[in-house]
Amino acid sequence: LPLPTQITVSISDFITQRWYALFLIIGLSAYGFVRWKKTERGRMQWDRIKLRMPAHVGDVVHKVALARWSRPFAGTVASGVPMLQAIKVAGATSGNAVIEEAMNDVYDSVRTGGSIAKPLMENPAFPAMVAHMVSVGEDSGQLETMLEKIADFYETEVDAKVKALTSLIEPLMILGVGGMIGVVIIAVYLPLFSVYDKVQTTGVIVSSFASDALANLLQIAPF
Repeated sequence: LPLPTQITVSISDFITQRWYALFLIIGLSAYGFVRWKKTERGRMQWDRIKLRMPAHVGDVVHKVALARWSRPFAGTVASGVPMLQAIKVAGATSGNAVIEEAMNDVYDSVRTGGSIAKPLMENPAFPAMVAHMVSVGEDSGQLETMLEKIADFYETEVDAKVKALTSLIEPLMILGVGGMIGVVIIAVYLPLFSVYDKVQTTGVIVSSFASDALANLLQIAPF
C-alpha cells in the first residue's frame, strides 16, 4: 500500500481498536499541562507563548492584557490608593505574568524614588505609546486620565481585532475540513491507481510476449 494509505489505515485502526489509549493520552496530557501552568515558571512561559501566537492571536492577547492593566490602574490611582499598592493591583489584574513581572520593576523604581514611565520604556512588553502617555501623565499630574485613555484605546483595538478574527474562523474551518476530506480521498484512491498501473504494465508485458511468440510460430510454420 502507498504510504498515505498506510498512515490513514494505521490511524483508523488505532482509534477504533485502542480508543481507550487515546483518551488516556489526552487526559494525561491535559493534567500535565494544567500542573505545569500552575507553576511560576510554567505560567511565565505559557504567558510568553500566548503573546507570540500567530495569526494576530498573540496581538489580541497582548492588547487585552494592556487594557486589563490600565483600567484598574487608573481606577486605583483616581480613588487615592497609595501608588505602590496601585502598582501591585495593576500587575495582578493584568492576567499576564509578563506584565505582572514588568510591574514589579515599576514597583522597585517607584519605591526608590524613580518614575513609573522609565521601567515601562525599558520593557518590550509595553509599547512606546503607552510609556510615553504614562510619562506625560506623571509630568502633568493627570496619570489616571492618561491610563483611562490607554484603556479606552486598547479596548477599542481588541473589539476590532476580535471581529476580524471571528470573520476568519469560518473560512479556516472550511479549509481544515476540506483538507481532511482530501487526505482521506487520496489515501483511498491511491491503492486503486497503483493496482491500475500494475495491471496496465502487466498487460503490456503479456501483449509483447504474445506478439513475440506469434512471430516465432510464423517463422517456423511450414507455410
